[in-house]
Amino acid sequence: MAAAGAGRGDQQPRFWIVLNVHHDVTSVASSYKFLVPLWPVGGVGPDNIAALRRVGATGFGLGGSLFKPDMSVADIAARARACVDAWRASA
Repeated sequence: MAAAGAGRGDQQPRFWIVLNVHHDVTSVASSYKFLVPLWPVGGVGPDNIAALRRVGATGFGLGGSLFKPDMSVADIAARARACVDAWRASA
């Protein structure tokens, strides 16, 4: 999601932290804000991108919110657009 899908590869994760709730993201963001990019994964979608970004997320790992095996290309594209729109609206 860095650069809202602009294809940049310069935001490589340094390590992974599993964050399950808003509080976890807030805690990690306050501790490591300037040291590492914070990219929450798991349960991230258009509905919570703005809230996660407000507490320090700098990008996201999107999996199930974008793709499921039985989805059409049009469905995947619509979900991707919704995530990018949420990212841009939260800036």
